[in-house]
Amino acid sequence: MAVRVNPQFGMGQVYLDANAEAVRRGDRRVGTDHVVLALLADRDSVTARALGWTWTPRARRWSGWIARRWRRSG
Repeated sequence: MAVRVNPQFGMGQVYLDANAEAVRRGDRRVGTDHVVLALLADRDSVTARALGWTWTPRARRWSGWIARRWRRSG
């Protein structure tokens, strides 16, 4: 069954952003790391403000580092 995504309602846009992040990193699937990065991408989002996270490039570096370590250990 196909999933309908409506960017107008927030989570649809988060999924689209997470998918774009996965493509940018060369990953074949959207994972939780991509979703977290998508949630943090907008500095004014509730998620970013709640976590006090305002520097997305740092999140991308950490996410990439964790992914590389996980791949090496697997």
